[in-house]
Amino acid sequence: MGIPYVLDRSLYSLKQKSGSLKHTLNITPVSSFPLTGNSWVNNRGQFLFQDKTALTGLQAPTETLKNKASAIFSGKLPYFNYHYFDIPETNRWHVHPLTGYHYPNNIYYFNINDFAEEQDIKYVWEASRFCYIYDIIRYDYHFQENQFDFIFKEITSWIHNNPLNYGPNYMSGQEVAIRLLNWCFCINYYANEIANNETLWQEVMSSVYEQLKHIEANLFFSQKFVRNNHLISEATCLFVYSLLFPALPESAKWQNKSKQILEQEAQFQIFNDGSYLQYSMNYHRVIIQLYNWVIKIGNLNKVKFSDAFISQIKKSLQFLVQNTDPLSGYTPNYGANDGSLIFPLNDNDYRDFRPQLQSLAHTLHLNLYEEIFEDTCWVNNKSDFNFSETLQQQKINQFPTGGYYNFSDAETFTFIRCGSHIRRPSQADNLHLDLWYQSQNIMRDGGTYVYNGESSVRQYFFGTQSHNTIKIGNYDQMLKGSRFIWYYWSKLITADLIESDDAFIFNGSIKAFALKGKWATHSRKVIKQKKSVAWEVTDSISNHNNLPITQIWNPGPQFKAQFDIDAIDANNNSITPVYEKGYFSNTYGHIEEIQQILFCTNSNTITTRITLK
Repeated sequence: MGIPYVLDRSLYSLKQKSGSLKHTLNITPVSSFPLTGNSWVNNRGQFLFQDKTALTGLQAPTETLKNKASAIFSGKLPYFNYHYFDIPETNRWHVHPLTGYHYPNNIYYFNINDFAEEQDIKYVWEASRFCYIYDIIRYDYHFQENQFDFIFKEITSWIHNNPLNYGPNYMSGQEVAIRLLNWCFCINYYANEIANNETLWQEVMSSVYEQLKHIEANLFFSQKFVRNNHLISEATCLFVYSLLFPALPESAKWQNKSKQILEQEAQFQIFNDGSYLQYSMNYHRVIIQLYNWVIKIGNLNKVKFSDAFISQIKKSLQFLVQNTDPLSGYTPNYGANDGSLIFPLNDNDYRDFRPQLQSLAHTLHLNLYEEIFEDTCWVNNKSDFNFSETLQQQKINQFPTGGYYNFSDAETFTFIRCGSHIRRPSQADNLHLDLWYQSQNIMRDGGTYVYNGESSVRQYFFGTQSHNTIKIGNYDQMLKGSRFIWYYWSKLITADLIESDDAFIFNGSIKAFALKGKWATHSRKVIKQKKSVAWEVTDSISNHNNLPITQIWNPGPQFKAQFDIDAIDANNNSITPVYEKGYFSNTYGHIEEIQQILFCTNSNTITTRITLK
């Protein structure tokens, strides 16, 4: 990360431990919110919609939505868009639903250990994001059953149990921002009802006001030390509230500062080929959801954005579109996947990216997908859908800055990661290969599982073993440091993707495995014949110190029944496959056992053929 980063971060930690930083950042609770409900509702900025009565063309009650709402009404909250846990009313905002561990809410947030051994604080933060509230709002609208009392009982419960700056739910500015953006949706959906209840209005908006000031006071931390989706989340929150509450004394300052950050970070965090600096498909989806709100709400309030900014967002959208299966909506399960879907406005599967991609596309006046997804109707409710162009998926794509290559034909999709890490890597997964057949991920990325937990399992998911690439001996491609740090980042040597008359051919090479004492070169060639469902993958290693090399495959559940796989070494000798227990994580906190296929050799080359039976 560089010497200046280390020095600045060390100084910050010293100030934090000494208590001087606490004095600097402390926010005083407000006695009242400066605006009454009635004054706001008559002089507010334009949200995605003015209130629920302004929504049209949406109503479509489903059994899926009814079941999700029923679970929440019964006390079960969804976690990471997969699990439902029965959370007791007492201490519900501070308890880990799996371990029962209770984070204190009477300790200043600086002094809470967010990575306590075996205690994953994301399980506490998840409930306090209030993403589950969208299922209740959608239930209200689709089933025409007013849930105003239920939703604001949830919000006031949180306020009563989370005094300003105390407890775990103030530790991350991003978590505060997501919570406030989701409360913002509720406030605008029920605008007239809450505006006419001044007591409730004051209670909710005083807390919102304090939390906005908390974000502003801590914004420098994300700017200086994080500078990823966290910063975009926090700037989005300040930007949205500044537009919707123009009469607040801070609004002009918040708008100017946050808009500048959002435009700068689009240039910094989104590479010139549209890929994202966190090397994660799901984190990339998070920022396009945020930028969708920024652009749409900005446009509704006559905010002008630069052409360069809009161009960068279009590149970002285009990257995800080219890496999304158009039938399932799935992308490769690549990079850190923390289970985030911050504005869940549909019944689609969590891994389905199409609703969010289409919504942003329509905001940018781009046509994408024939089916209209529910997200698009909520975010673009008043749009007449006049499109300047239609986004098309290309059969061959190269994103060399981020280091992604893919190609597709009538039945298959092939995805390859090959590049240097311009910014901090997330996982040791260079030259990972994803294979898809008829929208099924037949060779897949293992996923992430959790950020804090048993070290061996965490190392498996972060490390090379959960990816379809090569290991030398027992070494990962890079050396794992603490938390999210890697040392000896793998480096690109060359990458090339071409299309011939009868095949797609990828050639790529990286330098990796320096931790064994000397950099090794890993070269991978992938050939996909156009006239058959078959791949040939050749891996060659130099400088492997006579250590055995292992080619790793993580098959999907349908692979064994549909495909054959075999391999030979450098001397054309057949390699007997080894089947070992592995793991797959579809979303955060989810884990299932799989059977990995490994080809091991003491030679320097493995050539593998995967063919449809």
